[in-house]
Amino acid sequence: RFIVLDIYKTINENNRMVKRIRSMSISESSTESNNSNKIDEEAINNKNYLYKIEKYKNGNEYRGEFKNGVKDGKGTMYYKNGYVYEGDWKNGKRDGIGKYYKKNEESIENLYEGEFKNGAIEGKGISYYGNGDRYEGDYKMWNREGKGIYYYNNGDIYEGNFKKEYPE
Repeated sequence: RFIVLDIYKTINENNRMVKRIRSMSISESSTESNNSNKIDEEAINNKNYLYKIEKYKNGNEYRGEFKNGVKDGKGTMYYKNGYVYEGDWKNGKRDGIGKYYKKNEESIENLYEGEFKNGAIEGKGISYYGNGDRYEGDYKMWNREGKGIYYYNNGDIYEGNFKKEYPE
């Protein structure tokens, strides 16, 4: 089952940009593409939809904006393993500013907030770890890389360069 919303932007009576729902459809049927794990290929490839919910056979779910049939704009991906990405998408990949974290019933752990590039953590960001440590600085391809500050939960601080996750 999936829901598809067609949302458009307009100006309201207070001259503010707002999003409105033009149409909504709910379907119980599904078709499967030979080369895709998406539940409804026809709805996904319809380039007229700006916002929709996309559920995958592997248990992941995406809710957000699309452009030309791919994830593009603001959106949230809920991964089956408990991780969540909230933020910017470009050409189907995480790209721009976002948050990536593990969510369980009681709390959020291993939170990253910052820049993403071409699907990976890359650029400036802050990571909060489950043990209370925190890192603020540069990332490259998911790794702490470049200048940064690591705050240990015992009060110690390291400020300097990082290479493939570790202080140089």
